[in-house]
Amino acid sequence: MELLDYLRVVKRRWYLPVAVLLVCVGASVWATDRQPELYSTTMTFNVVERSGLQLDAGVGADWARGRAPTYVSALQSGQGQAAVSEALELPAGVTLGHTGVSGGWRSETVFIDIQVQADSAQGVYAYAQAVAKAFPTYINSTFEGGGSQVRLRLFEAPYLPAEPFSPDKQRNYLLGLVLGLVLGVAAAFVADSLDRSVRTAEDVERISGLTLLASIPLEHRGQRALAAQLPRSQRAEAVRQLRTNVMFAGVDKPLRTLLVTSAVASEGKTTTAVNLAITSALAGQRVLIVDADLRRPGVSDELGIEGAFGLTNLLIDETTLEDAVQPWGPDGELHVLPSGAVPANPSELLGSMRMLDLIHELRLRYDLVIFDTPPVLPVTDATVLARAVDGVVLVTKVGSTSRDRLKRAVQGLRKLDIRIVGVTCNWTSATEAYYLPRPGSRFRLRSSRFRPRRAGATAEPLQKHARRRRNQAEPDARSA
Repeated sequence: MELLDYLRVVKRRWYLPVAVLLVCVGASVWATDRQPELYSTTMTFNVVERSGLQLDAGVGADWARGRAPTYVSALQSGQGQAAVSEALELPAGVTLGHTGVSGGWRSETVFIDIQVQADSAQGVYAYAQAVAKAFPTYINSTFEGGGSQVRLRLFEAPYLPAEPFSPDKQRNYLLGLVLGLVLGVAAAFVADSLDRSVRTAEDVERISGLTLLASIPLEHRGQRALAAQLPRSQRAEAVRQLRTNVMFAGVDKPLRTLLVTSAVASEGKTTTAVNLAITSALAGQRVLIVDADLRRPGVSDELGIEGAFGLTNLLIDETTLEDAVQPWGPDGELHVLPSGAVPANPSELLGSMRMLDLIHELRLRYDLVIFDTPPVLPVTDATVLARAVDGVVLVTKVGSTSRDRLKRAVQGLRKLDIRIVGVTCNWTSATEAYYLPRPGSRFRLRSSRFRPRRAGATAEPLQKHARRRRNQAEPDARSA
């Protein structure tokens, strides 16, 4: 993976780093606030001769340095702490909780540094003064009988601390921030590795090994017949790109009959098939869309027409093709063959000789016939029908289609030597580099006339539209 791939993962899973970061920073703030505040002060003692003179380098200084650990241990012992407690004089209203004493010999010198800590500034200062008073007295009296030629003396007095040294809020907050970023990014990569769905159009093309015909963005969700209702949208433009790529794919071998399917349900195959049919009809082709999903038909709902009478009635010879096909649009640019009643044996009907004869007849009557079929993996309807058409367009949806299911769908179609024109990716991110028509252009007027003809609709609106077009054309003719 390159740097851009890592950045895409973080961008795709941005909510995980943000959530983990907030949790870690919040936890560091909570833990820091619960920690008791501790204040610290230091003092320095030095070892001198009994006469008060500073020890010179030599045997005396070396001997004094050797005794320093003993002095510190004596201060930390029970007797040493008792001596400090006797000398302790706390100011009014000051109490001591946690206290501690630590110390060490300053390297290559005769100085001992003692650090005292407590839970209040006044308390640690009072405790440090008690140590400064009791420590030399206790050490000198304890070791005087041993023939010691040195004694301990206060060299630097303690000071009153202004701020607590613990907890270090800035350090804790910074650690929480860094830990949150690291764990958040790690969580994003773990979640991305566990996610088996395709995430981008590039993933779809790489995993399927098919040509990417179009990336249809997630825009105007739920809008029916979007290519006619919102022709200037990015989604409609992506469908027009799909139409163009399908036309170019049929240069060597014409695609007169096209099947649109998907690996599993709810991937947008019906919506893609309907909008592809609309854009192809707008391009001047004579197009028929057939709702061959005899299990869960959806073309009639997408176009707003009656779907209870159609393909199944035609296959069992209850009607003729002319009676079953419905025109759609003001001028009937698009023809629709609904599914009809849901049969008990859809696979058998789609694989019958009557269906093959119907496909042959439709190929002669129309420039393009689009079949919307059930998904490939759950049922065999699509594969049965795919062997009789010129090509198949496979529809996927980012964030939904599983990589394994996509591979299985492609392999299943290829095993039957079915021509797969390419793959279309739904619900991709909308691009910012979208070339909008110039404001005031006539593109909207020409496309807005293509509206769905719903069941029971009268021709009056269409007649009004035709009269309006004629009235607009008459002044132009007179001026000419």
